[in-house]
Amino acid sequence: KNKLFNLLKRGNILSLKQDLKTISLNMVDSESLSTKLFLDGLVNELLFLDKQAEKSYILAIENNKFVGKYYIQLAKLYNKNCKYKDSINSLLKVSSILNNNNDRTNIEDVYMFLGDLYFKTRDYENALVYYSNNLITIDAKNKNTEKHNVVTKLGHIMMIRGNYFEAINYYKYALSLKSKKMSKDAEVRLLLNLSQAYYKYGNYINGLKFAKSASQKSRQIRDKLLHSKAKY
Repeated sequence: KNKLFNLLKRGNILSLKQDLKTISLNMVDSESLSTKLFLDGLVNELLFLDKQAEKSYILAIENNKFVGKYYIQLAKLYNKNCKYKDSINSLLKVSSILNNNNDRTNIEDVYMFLGDLYFKTRDYENALVYYSNNLITIDAKNKNTEKHNVVTKLGHIMMIRGNYFEAINYYKYALSLKSKKMSKDAEVRLLLNLSQAYYKYGNYINGLKFAKSASQKSRQIRDKLLHSKAKY
């Protein structure tokens, strides 16, 4: 297993692909075989051989069905190729595995990924479910520094549904959670979202207030696009 990971450190991808081929499958155990197949997939992705990468990840999963990262990487590959249903199915499988094994190490990332995929496919009901699951998991793990992102996305769903008061509350909550992980441009976008939510709700005074704040902060970070949006 260590030999397989050491191959990744060599840097030359084509050489690495050849090195992986030289490993005798008769000399590795089942766990190491699935690791080799997974590495094959990663290397194929780096070489833009997505079909071969998909095949490698599927074989790795068939060989060892209880390793979450195999499903997650396959889901990322499907997402990259706009195969959103396949990506969702892969994540639903790993979600079930992690929950059944009581291994919730990466479960919040899986929930967030599922929420994003459902949002992207306009399935807002399921997006709401998985964003909410993500929020519950973050709270349970006390990861407040990552909380503003999912709270903002819950606000987006409320905006789409026309629930502007709820959207305002989510955006204000996200703004109150501002941390070092929130970039300056993300803060400006959040201010713009809050301004738009107030405008839609009919509170033009607060809408104008947050638009002015967004304008000021966008000028400070010299983001012309965000500044033009705020001025508009």
